Amino acid sequence: MSTLSDVQRAIETREARWVAAETEYSAVPMSSINGLFGLTVGPDTERRIAAAGEAAIGFNAAPLPKKINWRSHDEANWVTPVKGQRTCGSCVSFAVVATMESMARLAARNPDLAIDLSEADLFFCGGRNCGEGWEVPGALQRASEHGVGLEIDFPYTPVDQACRSIPPAYRVSHWRVLRSREQRKAALAEDGPIIGCMKVYNDFRYYKTGIYEHVQGDQVGLHAVCIVGYDDTEGCWIVKNSWSETFGEDGYFRIKYGECCIDDLFASYALNVVPVSPVA
Repeated sequence: MSTLSDVQRAIETREARWVAAETEYSAVPMSSINGLFGLTVGPDTERRIAAAGEAAIGFNAAPLPKKINWRSHDEANWVTPVKGQRTCGSCVSFAVVATMESMARLAARNPDLAIDLSEADLFFCGGRNCGEGWEVPGALQRASEHGVGLEIDFPYTPVDQACRSIPPAYRVSHWRVLRSREQRKAALAEDGPIIGCMKVYNDFRYYKTGIYEHVQGDQVGLHAVCIVGYDDTEGCWIVKNSWSETFGEDGYFRIKYGECCIDDLFASYALNVVPVSPVA
């Protein structure tokens, strides 16, 4: 397992643009590390993508802006606060909910919309448990067919929970698959935050600030996240994580284009949401 000094030496050797430090996540023992992630990808993932019939993207061919960040777009923050999955493999639920919350604010044209959806409702009522994780298309299908209720009605705790019957507040009305880097950037520029998927290596747990790229250590898992922007000048994606605000840059990280398969091997997902019942 990589140590901090190993990672720091590798950063210096590679002249990478990020800073490593001891974090609460670097201290998680290997026996519990899978709980930091939870993304699964397999034949069923591709089957669900094909069944959705949404792989063809008809985005505007107009030139894209050099930078988009939905935390400060039009002088407003369209992204809800960072939450923490802790050591339960529920990253897919957190990524889907984070994206739904932002898209609800954008649909309402209100960056101050008070919305806090329940990751527990999506994850545990979707029949998942902390040890097995989930695939993104399965979570999107659940959020489309059943919707997602409010956190206040089904609070998340990082242990397996029995499903509670709560009313849905929002549901996914439409989702589409993004395959290329340009499709991802177009979706971010024209619509809003998207769901991303990536490989995680041991050195990522030491991330403190900067533009991450893998420099040292083995792959330790697969992770789903919410991509909230990009920056062509820096050559990176701007990403909301689900490891609480203590991780990285106040819960966010920046990652180099092409790194950890975030914009090539794995699909990303854009979505739209509609309210199911009034939200106070």
